[in-house]
This record gives sequence, structure tokens and C-alpha cells, in this order.
Amino acid sequence: LTVPVAGQRVEVLDRRQEVAPGRVTEQLGLEDGAEILRVMSLVRVAEAPVALVDSFFPLRVAGTIDALLGQADAPGLELTRTTVSIETSFCSSWEAEQLQIPVRGAVFVTLCTEFEEHGDQRRPVEVVRSVYRVDRVQLRFDVPSDGGVPTALWQVADA
Repeated sequence: LTVPVAGQRVEVLDRRQEVAPGRVTEQLGLEDGAEILRVMSLVRVAEAPVALVDSFFPLRVAGTIDALLGQADAPGLELTRTTVSIETSFCSSWEAEQLQIPVRGAVFVTLCTEFEEHGDQRRPVEVVRSVYRVDRVQLRFDVPSDGGVPTALWQVADA
């Protein structure tokens, strides 16, 4: 399955329902042994692979995510907050093959948790681990000095 997204192409490599790994269980606030929807995708820009994205969702939003995979909008999800950590790492042989870079090549790894509004509380709705090619992607952050909301974006680097 390939989903076109604003100048990029997102290729869904795998979509499955499985028991959540321990860390994901904790991050999504689920009970031990809970099942999740896991979606692994490859993001391409101008046909060049730039990122591998491994997303984990509680089953309560699986229908909405499946709708998103087939449409431009995901009805019913209002994201309110995202936490992000960024680190550098070296890719595995499988990641290298997918991203078309040397094994143990340098990559950016982002770990994100997305939250949605549910009544009067926020609850986690997605945990994402993304692996970006450092030679093709720039990460940029804008942090306002007036206390406003910081913004972050990634963009393809000039080749």
C-alpha cells in the first residue's frame, strides 16, 4: 500500500495486530498483554528513501488509522500534544537495506508519543520510532522567546 502525502510517498511495509512490547505498553498506558496495531512505513521523497517509521496504536483507534491509510484525513482524532526525543545512532542491516545506505551508517532516531484530547484529559494515541538518513534529512526547531509553542519540522536536505 502506498499513500501519497504532500510531495512524498509513504509506502506501508507491514501492518499487523500484535501484543504490545513492554515499553510501548507503558508509553500508551495499556495493560500488560494488550494488543496494538503496528504499522511500519518507508517514506520516500523524489523516489529516494529518507525515513523508516514504526508506529504503534492502541486498538481503539485502529479503524481511524486504517481510514487514514486509505484517505487524506483521519476522522475522529484530534492530536493535542507530542513529546519527541532525538538521538543519533547507527542503522541495522535491515534499516540500511530499506534506506539504501551502508550498514551501520549514521541515522537520526526520533521517538515520539502523540496525545489526543479525551474528555477533560489527554491520553496517548500513538508511539512512533522513526529512523532518518542523516545525509538526506535536516531537522529544524523554532522555539519562540515569548513562551509560545515550539515547532519542529524535517525537510529533505539539498543533495
